Amino acid sequence: MNEVIVVSSLELQGDTAAMDVHQIAISTAHVKLDLLLCGETGTGKDTLAKHIHDLSDRTGSFVGINCAAIPEALAESQLFGVVNGAYTGVTRSRMGYIEAAQNGTLYLDEIDSMPLALQAKLLRILETRGIERLGSTTFVPLDFRVIASAQRPLDELVEIGRAHV
Repeated sequence: MNEVIVVSSLELQGDTAAMDVHQIAISTAHVKLDLLLCGETGTGKDTLAKHIHDLSDRTGSFVGINCAAIPEALAESQLFGVVNGAYTGVTRSRMGYIEAAQNGTLYLDEIDSMPLALQAKLLRILETRGIERLGSTTFVPLDFRVIASAQRPLDELVEIGRAHV
C-alpha cells in the first residue's frame, strides 16, 4: 500500500452529504490503499473512517488515535509499543496503537498536528508495514490499513514545512 486516495472536504459537504459519504465509504472500503480524508472540523471525517472500516473486509479492530491529543513525550510508546525495561518505569511489555490495528484499520485523526519528528518515524512504519517496539530490535510485520484525516491538504503543509509526505 504505497499509494493514497485523498478525499477532500468538497466531497463531504452539500445537500446530499449523507448519501455522498455513504457512496465514498462503499467505493473505498475494499480498495487496498490507504486513505487521507481532508476537511474542516465537524465535517464527519471520523464517522466516514469508521464507516469505511465497517464496510471493508478487514477482520481486525478500528483503532482511532487523535494525534493532537497524544503528549509528544509519550507519543512513540503509545504508537509503537514498548518492551519491559526499555526505560525507567516500564515494568512490562505492551503493544502500541499501531500493533493493535493488526488486520484492521489504523485511523490517525488530525495527522497534520503530529510533530514532524514523529511524522518521519510514522512514514517508516507505513513504508515497511511493521514496527519495532521501543527498546527492541525485533521487527514485527503487520497488516493494517491507514485512514488519516487532516484539516488542510498535506501538500500545502509540506510546502510550508509543517508536514512530511
